[in-house]
Amino acid sequence: MGADGKNQLRITNTPSDDMGPDWNNDGSVLVFASWNGESAPMKIETIRADGTQRRTVYTAPGRNEVSWPRFSPDGKQIAFNAEKANGYDIIIVNADGSNPRAFQSHLPSAWNPAWSPDGKQIAFTDYSKGKATTESRTKLYVANVDGSARRLVAALPGIAQLPRWSQDGKRIAIQTYEGTKDINIIVVDMSRGEWKFITHHATPPYGDETPSWLPDGQLLFQSNRDGVMDVYRMNADGKQQFRLTK
Repeated sequence: MGADGKNQLRITNTPSDDMGPDWNNDGSVLVFASWNGESAPMKIETIRADGTQRRTVYTAPGRNEVSWPRFSPDGKQIAFNAEKANGYDIIIVNADGSNPRAFQSHLPSAWNPAWSPDGKQIAFTDYSKGKATTESRTKLYVANVDGSARRLVAALPGIAQLPRWSQDGKRIAIQTYEGTKDINIIVVDMSRGEWKFITHHATPPYGDETPSWLPDGQLLFQSNRDGVMDVYRMNADGKQQFRLTK
């Protein structure tokens, strides 16, 4: 659909659950996770924007989960979460499905990859299997694509997921859940490690999730604040929130 919520088009139409889509650099191809039931392995697949040329680029072993694939800025690589015995790893694969390899986070478990705008770095978080509480903390890291020069950017409240870089590379937007039935969005300054909530509400609790930057510096996100999940737009400071879909 357009940024104004118009011209909505269904691209996939199969018995599979197709989830977590991401555009390539020129908007011609989508990547997403696909699952066709308990007995079937999860897959990372791509499809053209007109719904043609659907293909599998990665198949998870056994019943392991794969999720939230992200195209590199040049559209040549895809990074995604891949479940393992005691948590998650980040896998990088070429866009044609060749050369799958583990991102060297040098952590026991890592997930939530987000490519920097220049494609030279990946932001990611550590993984916690614990129950989310107001005392929970998630560490946000950034490293070169080969895993070198890793640095801790910030320790964020709750279980924080799905980071997205702003197009100037100066900020990351990320959702966080503190176990209170309330999901909020945080913006992080990547140079200083400072962060702030740009949505924060408690009564009634609802979820503001999956932030994504627009070229003009605004954010798209989904929210169930009106009883069903819809897409909204807002400024980077959380102001001027506008519902796009109904």
